[in-house]
Amino acid sequence: MISKKVLCAVSLTLLSFNSLAVMDLAEYQHRAYTETGRCVVDYPNYLLAINYAQQNGLITASAARWARATGYYPVIGFWDRRIHGVCRQKI
Repeated sequence: MISKKVLCAVSLTLLSFNSLAVMDLAEYQHRAYTETGRCVVDYPNYLLAINYAQQNGLITASAARWARATGYYPVIGFWDRRIHGVCRQKI
């Protein structure tokens, strides 16, 4: 019975760690190509969103460079300050 509790605790720890980790270029690209929810057709502040995400440790510098070059911006939650999606700005 104790082993089930330990397994559950370890699983929850790993899941929470993954959600708090900095998003690297590979994960950012994957989310950019697979997610389309929460996207605004024309978002003029997309560069501000990219800069905010990089400055606050949500994405790596390489992910930010790629995002600026391609126009993919992070959708950041207002309350929890986490990335909920990656959308493309028409540039």
